[in-house]
Amino acid sequence: MKFAAKLHSLLALNRNVAVLSGTVFLFIGAWSSWYPILPLHLRNLGATNAQVGLAYTLMHLGYQGMQLFGGLLADRFGRRNVIVWPTFAYLPLYLWAAAMHNWGPLVALLVIADSLGAVQWPAFVASIAESVSEEQRGVAFAVFEFAAGLGVALGPAAGAAMLSVGGVPLLIGSTGLVALGCAMVRWLWLRETTHRSNPPSLGDWRRLLNGRLRQFLMAASLFSLLMSVTVYGPFISLHAKDAGGLSEQDINSLIAVVSLVATVVGLAGGRIIRWLGARRALGLGTLAHAGALLPWAYAPTALTGQSFLLISWAGMQLSFIAYQTTLSEQASDESRGSVVGLVGTVSGLVAAVGPMLGAWLRGAFGSVGPFWGALLLSLLVVRLLRGDESSSASAG
Repeated sequence: MKFAAKLHSLLALNRNVAVLSGTVFLFIGAWSSWYPILPLHLRNLGATNAQVGLAYTLMHLGYQGMQLFGGLLADRFGRRNVIVWPTFAYLPLYLWAAAMHNWGPLVALLVIADSLGAVQWPAFVASIAESVSEEQRGVAFAVFEFAAGLGVALGPAAGAAMLSVGGVPLLIGSTGLVALGCAMVRWLWLRETTHRSNPPSLGDWRRLLNGRLRQFLMAASLFSLLMSVTVYGPFISLHAKDAGGLSEQDINSLIAVVSLVATVVGLAGGRIIRWLGARRALGLGTLAHAGALLPWAYAPTALTGQSFLLISWAGMQLSFIAYQTTLSEQASDESRGSVVGLVGTVSGLVAAVGPMLGAWLRGAFGSVGPFWGALLLSLLVVRLLRGDESSSASAG
């Protein structure tokens, strides 16, 4: 009850957190109505498993590769402008994508859409971090992730209900219409933060990279690589289909249920971060996410296995909240957008090999191969975060 009261107070007092969280819920809900089954849609359009892996690599490159550019724009022209205007461009992109009958042009349009998301992302992180006090950041990011997670949970359920009406193309086109509504809300009600425009100079970059940011950058890169294999990769859906025999509707429904429960659990993320610290919470969530995927992979249709998938999704939710909180602490208000963009771009370029790595592991070690790789990556992330924490303590 105390946390709920703080949540209500935060949303009531800070319009930016409410606007960004509300519109992200709507957009992510529409997007996730088809994204979990996109690998199967690509195969239906003629793509092989290797081509599906290539498609996801290109989409990851599109999303991650433009974040530094987006961060520089956010520091130069303000957070609001970089968030609002790309949102309007989603309408024609997704309507066009919905009309594609070949997997190649469809992927090309999705890469462009993901690039726009990359430009926006540093402004999102900076805007939320700068709209609340330092003590409230963990709660603010928990609210934001709760909204995104709720969209991820409800989107597949809506998608499962709509698939029989117009299939995946209808869901993709609907995402563009939802994006238009989100763009109007952001244009009308999102406020600019009070940051000063001061992108880092070359000397500033050198000082940052010679400090603790370098250690965190390595951890962030492996964290992003892990997530590109699991959450954002095609392998969970492919494994559920090939090893578990689940249909597209079954997969959407399963993701909806575990996402919904994990999202509610994730509301406690802010409190866990205050208790453990952002870095330790990030390590715990990452390890829980990857570690719990393995029992599910060996029993994808059993109740026990699906319970582990729920644990995995709860760990993912905690790790996302802790990652954003830790990332926002790496720079001052004046250069936060650029630093967030740098970390996003570098880690994203590393993560871009995730789908191809997962495809190789799947071919070499079977359908469970990508999940063993994810566990190894999670252990490396925890090791790097422990070193980063020690460096921070020594510096302090």
